[in-house]
Amino acid sequence: MQKKKLFIASALVLLIAVGGFMIRGWNDNASIVEYINNGGPIEQPTTPVYTPPQFDAPTWSLGAPFPAPTRYHGEAATYKLGEVTWLYCSSGDVDGTGNNTNLLNIYNVSTNTWTLGAPSTTPDNFYGMLVRLGDTLYLMGGIGDGGAFTSMLNNVGRYHVPSNTWTAGRNLPNTSADAECEGYQDSLIYVIGGLSNGTSAATANVWLYNRVSGYRAATPLPAARSGHGAAILGDTIFVICGGTTYSGGLSNIVYRGVISQSDRSTITWTTGTNYPGTARHRFDADVWGCTSVIIGPGSPAGFTSGTECYVYRGNTWTAQPPIPAPRMQAFYGSASTSAGVWKWVVASGLNQLQPPYSVPDVNILTDTLCPVATCGQRHTLTRNNGFTKPIPDVSTMRDTINVTSIGQACTICDVNVRIDTALHTWDSDLAFTLTHSATTVALITNRGGSGDNFIGTILDDSAATPISAGTAPFTGSFRPESPLTAFTGNPNGLWVLTITDGVGGDSGYLKQWAMVISYTCPVGGIQTIEVPFTYRLSQNYPNPFNPQTTIKYGLPKPGMTRLVVYDILGRVVTTLVNEYKTAGLYDVNFDGSNLASGIYFYNLESGDYKETKKMLLIK
Repeated sequence: MQKKKLFIASALVLLIAVGGFMIRGWNDNASIVEYINNGGPIEQPTTPVYTPPQFDAPTWSLGAPFPAPTRYHGEAATYKLGEVTWLYCSSGDVDGTGNNTNLLNIYNVSTNTWTLGAPSTTPDNFYGMLVRLGDTLYLMGGIGDGGAFTSMLNNVGRYHVPSNTWTAGRNLPNTSADAECEGYQDSLIYVIGGLSNGTSAATANVWLYNRVSGYRAATPLPAARSGHGAAILGDTIFVICGGTTYSGGLSNIVYRGVISQSDRSTITWTTGTNYPGTARHRFDADVWGCTSVIIGPGSPAGFTSGTECYVYRGNTWTAQPPIPAPRMQAFYGSASTSAGVWKWVVASGLNQLQPPYSVPDVNILTDTLCPVATCGQRHTLTRNNGFTKPIPDVSTMRDTINVTSIGQACTICDVNVRIDTALHTWDSDLAFTLTHSATTVALITNRGGSGDNFIGTILDDSAATPISAGTAPFTGSFRPESPLTAFTGNPNGLWVLTITDGVGGDSGYLKQWAMVISYTCPVGGIQTIEVPFTYRLSQNYPNPFNPQTTIKYGLPKPGMTRLVVYDILGRVVTTLVNEYKTAGLYDVNFDGSNLASGIYFYNLESGDYKETKKMLLIK
């Protein structure tokens, strides 16, 4: 897609602190941009439209009833594909006697309809855990038929969503039930707390499952918990309430665990603001909106049902409308659309401790939260010779961009990173991170192998493929190890790319990298800063053409610039540009009305840069 050249409305200065550049802009009805060293143009989307967030009052509604048999103490996970989210409800106690099922009921949140998936091939259970990694759901542990703690399981079943089939997974290190399992970075699962080893007592254990290498112990919780709620937001695990046994010792404490990006089994636990409602268990938590976690309802004591629903954002709790029908240990899950409409689904569960125990109610809390703004267009940067920075053996290399003079009321809405050329004799030695303010995001961690370079690697949260599933030279778009959505607030300040070589015997260098920051302002819509280290000459469009076509080019620094068209014999047809140009993006119209059909060449020269492309005129 084409982009228009940005005419800057206010002064904008970017300074690279290490091997950097400076850009200045003035509002004088012209684009005047000066670069020092290797810089890049400032661009904005063709139609910079931004809709400020609109917040509705959250309201409850009824969904299609849960199909028979209804149940409780089952487990749910959501699966999202495009605009559609499904809630997968597996297993559970049918009649309150430990009469468990292996059924998998699937709720389409968009169409409000239920279907039946393939039944699980693990033993029938309740108090199990269901979690998603990529296109696979993992059903882990639980308690078998009869409900005795001695029938606790360590089985793991893997449900492949696209094929609707189950296979056996790696068993848990020990029997476990009433824990919380949370997926992280497309290849990891944290098994948090729960009842363990056939007893009614809770544990503080945290197991980290890697679908490639299996289980290892992670930093335990500060205290034993079961029946708690848990969710991962960014790189932080939130563990909320829970009990010290399967039916008592309830707490309102919130634990926040920051996951180390150098060792994912290392978690730094602290306490947050206590849950403001009644201490509870037998409920669940999920991500809600851009920066929040939603919980409830659950049981304030034993097997009694509750109506409380709260949202936790930052370190503050906000009460939501109570659920119309009391509930505990239901199937819970959140869903969202690109318009920013979020739905919290509470399906079936127990609302009274007498027959028929579980109920068919499906209650849905709906709110409009952080609508997704269009954050501008993106394009792949052209690789070219620019700066070169060594990546020393067993050492750390940093390159820094300092963004300044953006309005303090402006906020980041999207960040992309381009590792355009990074060469190394053993790429799996390398870890890439990006830091801004107090936030560090893991971009690439020990991927590739011997001599596997990174060429044209685009790190984008909206990419379909995680970087962990990529192959050398990782050309194309990948989701980074951690979401770039962690970068929030004002774009001003230092942006530091860090590359760490953690293993001896090999070295390399960074030849080019870039980042695209899109941000919104109260007035003026969306602007996009793109910071490449490259010249660029685009293919003319249309091509073939008759009789007119457009040639676009970009200059990372000012200089004398010539754009000349030649015929197939090398004779000059016309000189389109022959003047001193400031850095920026340009487009030039070429009219071939007076020329014969055939192949022509256009050549761009600026500074030490030269590039020629071919075009075809057909009449």
